[in-house]
Amino acid sequence: MKRYLRNLPLTRKVQVIILSAAAVALLSASVFLLVGQGFQARDALRSQLSVLADVVGKNSVGALTFEDVEQANRVLSSLDAQSSVEAAAVFSGSGEKLGSLSLDESSELPDRWIAEQRRNDQAVARTIGISTLEIVQPIQFEGETIGTIFIRSNLRPVFTNIYRSMALTALALLIGTVISFALASALTPAIVRPIKTLSELAQSVSADEDFSLRAEVEGGDEIALLAIAINDMLRKLEVRDRRLEAHRESLQSEVDVQTRSLAEANSRLEDLVEELSDAKDIAEAANEAKSEFLARMSHEIRTPMNGVLGMTELMLASMNIDRRQRHYAENIRHSAESLLAIINDILDFSKIEAGKLELDSAPFDLRDIVEEVAELLAEQASQKGLEVMCDFGPGLRPHRIGDGLRVRQILLNLVGNAIKFTESGHVVVRAMRAGSKDSDDDALLVEVVDTGIGIDSAHQERIFDSFSQEDGSVTRRFGGTGLGLSITRQLVELMGGEIGVISARERGTTFWFRVSLESQASQEEQETTSLPDARVLIVDDNATNREILVAQLESWGIDASEAASGHEAIDALEHDLNPDIILLDRKMPGMDGLKAAAEIRKRGIAPTAKIVLLSSLSGQLDRSEREELGIEFTLTKPVRQRLLLSCLTGLMAAGEDEDSHSSHATEPATTDETPLNATVLLVEDNVVNQEVAKAMLKMLGCKTTSALNGKEAVDLLIDQEKSFDIVLMDCQMPEMDGFTATRAIREYEQSANKPARPIVALTANALTGDRERCLDAGMNDYLSKPFTMPQLREIVASQLSRNDDIAADDDAANDAA
Repeated sequence: MKRYLRNLPLTRKVQVIILSAAAVALLSASVFLLVGQGFQARDALRSQLSVLADVVGKNSVGALTFEDVEQANRVLSSLDAQSSVEAAAVFSGSGEKLGSLSLDESSELPDRWIAEQRRNDQAVARTIGISTLEIVQPIQFEGETIGTIFIRSNLRPVFTNIYRSMALTALALLIGTVISFALASALTPAIVRPIKTLSELAQSVSADEDFSLRAEVEGGDEIALLAIAINDMLRKLEVRDRRLEAHRESLQSEVDVQTRSLAEANSRLEDLVEELSDAKDIAEAANEAKSEFLARMSHEIRTPMNGVLGMTELMLASMNIDRRQRHYAENIRHSAESLLAIINDILDFSKIEAGKLELDSAPFDLRDIVEEVAELLAEQASQKGLEVMCDFGPGLRPHRIGDGLRVRQILLNLVGNAIKFTESGHVVVRAMRAGSKDSDDDALLVEVVDTGIGIDSAHQERIFDSFSQEDGSVTRRFGGTGLGLSITRQLVELMGGEIGVISARERGTTFWFRVSLESQASQEEQETTSLPDARVLIVDDNATNREILVAQLESWGIDASEAASGHEAIDALEHDLNPDIILLDRKMPGMDGLKAAAEIRKRGIAPTAKIVLLSSLSGQLDRSEREELGIEFTLTKPVRQRLLLSCLTGLMAAGEDEDSHSSHATEPATTDETPLNATVLLVEDNVVNQEVAKAMLKMLGCKTTSALNGKEAVDLLIDQEKSFDIVLMDCQMPEMDGFTATRAIREYEQSANKPARPIVALTANALTGDRERCLDAGMNDYLSKPFTMPQLREIVASQLSRNDDIAADDDAANDAA
């Protein structure tokens, strides 16, 4: 019903509501009237039957008195005139039926009920169903009940009246409904029209968005209040719409202005992008030109530098110069090396800045690198009265995979700076695991600790910036470009590590860096070194050095004791200290190592103890001096761990005589003096450099043939079929450069089925890719100018050794065949 009403027009809804209300009201009234009328008709019939029974009963008194049946039936027959009477009977006082009347032969008298009601003094009536009414009434005569009369009547007259009334009621209901519909139709517009007007107004506002329209207000009812509210809402919407329109116009104007501004900015941006693109092209071209310029300048500077350093080294190696000439030559060498260091810093900085510096990845031994750097700078430190020490933490895994050359460069820079800015004391290089011994952190932590001038906290933040030192006075006092620490920081960051500094003015400085490089197990680490029966006395005035040596010796299972001076050592030896070995520092205040050794031997204390002198490179003793003082060995400080262990093991080994120990301890020096006995083809266009290289090779025991360019080298090797053990090839030469010559030689060797002779590049270039370019051309190795005699010896010896190994393998293969 609700759904039906929901979809009807408002007019129909009002009409349906009015008609429904009127119909329900009329129907309810009719039902009540009909029901009341039915009850009233039934009661009237009951009264009528009671009166009729009373009349018949009085007429039957004679028949009852004389028990005259015929008279009784005659009296009852008078009831035939009553159409509603269906049956009647007269009973005597004893309950015997005296007479009866039955219009319906099929019906029977309710004898039992009649018998039950005879005892009542009043008339009793009952209704059977909705169509029959029965009454039993006593017959009295002179105050005494002499019989009973029974009458049964149907209710047909009652229903006849009810049906007549229902017909009249239905007619009245129909007439009332028609009148109600007429009234609803007449009154509905008064309700619906204002609402419809408001609806049309809302639709018009919605369709046209015209908020100036207003609803007509009639009367003061709820619809009028609704119209007032709608008008108020339309008024507010109209005001808001005007404001929005004004704002829209203002915004559009602003958008137009901004659009024009953006178009102008976009045009300027396009011009700027084009300018930047042009500038980028110019910058890239300038960068390429700079790289080319650096390569050329590197070659042009390194070529004469090779002559300066080479000639100086040859002069210092000569025995025919006096002290003043040697002093001048050493000053020339130091100045040239300083200039070369500046050139290298500038080149490294340029490569890092251009993003062209690539890190190598190869196995290296950190311990060897640290000790090599310490050895390399030890003489420089010794000249200032400083000591360089190496300390390796417990659990350190020195064998790593990474760019060992760059790690060496970092250490050289940090240790060199430490020596430069330290006036007295020492420099300690500590290498250890970044994590604890039991942790999984296997990163390397390296510290360079000095006792120098220190750095103010205000300057520590910019110490790693390019072209920066603590202040200008430091630059003037100590020299340097200010690039070293910047390059060091960038190298550490390229390795994925971090670097920092801890310092305070006049309290020394600690530079540290931490890098995660893959560790590599080695056979050496897996072997346990132990000298449990050895007793060693360490005599050194430097407490840090003693601490490092004690820790190292104890890690090998050695019972180590220490003394801070020669006098303290002699006192300890005189008080029953009986070591197997005495490690004696040469340079100590009061009583130095030489005096202490002489005094120990003179007094005859610890006669079985073997003395090992720890000395700087410039303080080495010859064999006769060692024998005179009773010194077994002289080890150069800082002492390499392997050499110290080898020395101690040799001294403790039974059955080894002094000569065998001595040769073992001095083996590196003996090896360095062994002549190479090689034939060398030197291809070099610079006459000075050619002279330097030939002189160095001669001192190394080599026989040298020279060629001024690649064409002459090809002629000697291919056309004249000259045989050489090794070829030293300059890369940049007139007529034919070293790369072209090498390719021609390799092609000839391959076509003629000849063994490939070693070819080593000699180049003054120092930019990224130079080594790869040399190897791609077929060269075996690379030596950068300027080079030293040890560097030349090392690379020639390594190539000759490699060539001998290949030849031996070929001979073995031929024999097997």
